[in-house]
Amino acid sequence: MGTLSTMTAPLVPLAIAGRVLLGSPLTLRDYGEIEQAMLADRAADRERSDIQAADEAEKTITPLALAEWMCGPGLGYVLWAVIRKQHEAMTLDECRALVEADGSVVRVAQELDRASGLPRGNGYRQALRRPTTAMSLAA
Repeated sequence: MGTLSTMTAPLVPLAIAGRVLLGSPLTLRDYGEIEQAMLADRAADRERSDIQAADEAEKTITPLALAEWMCGPGLGYVLWAVIRKQHEAMTLDECRALVEADGSVVRVAQELDRASGLPRGNGYRQALRRPTTAMSLAA
């Protein structure tokens, strides 16, 4: 079950490659699926590079690494996750092709950021600009 704002959030039109698609807010489940897609993408990259099994550090996803993947190689997946509830016939490959057809990964990422409904600069791309800090929870 989501929050009231997630359940009642209006659909947002997205202009991608000359098409207007309706997007829905991402849920925690969607983010979990996006994380698994990133892990699968990393595994496929290792296979293509003939690199043997990665150490545990490569199997861990940081928020910064996830945000970078979502704004780059994973942008087609994010688009698919946002529109699949309203456009059930749209495939992941079609979404990736739309991102490529648009010609600007940055513009598509900005369109998804705008569609988040948050003030400018407060979408998932904000994580790319945040400095990381160490945090100690010791008493």
